[in-house]
Amino acid sequence: MRAPTIFRGLLRAWNGGSDEAIADFERAMIQSPRDPFNYNAMLGIALAYHNAERHAEAADWADRAVRAFPPFFLIRMGQSSAMSVQIAWMTPAG
Repeated sequence: MRAPTIFRGLLRAWNGGSDEAIADFERAMIQSPRDPFNYNAMLGIALAYHNAERHAEAADWADRAVRAFPPFFLIRMGQSSAMSVQIAWMTPAG
């Protein structure tokens, strides 16, 4: 079942287990590769990468999630913009 795997991934992502969370989300996408809600797992991967301070990969997965479910484009655009601002803020000037 996908839902417990995604839920476990979210818990792991929030508790600092980013690599384990990413494995859970990838497993969920493999279990149901044509699921129209795979964008949830993709957003989870973005969250896990973000919490691991791997911001470029987080932005890539957030973009994949937006592309996977275009009707939520406007909502996700706001979230992606917020993430981009935070990435820019955290990047050292130089």
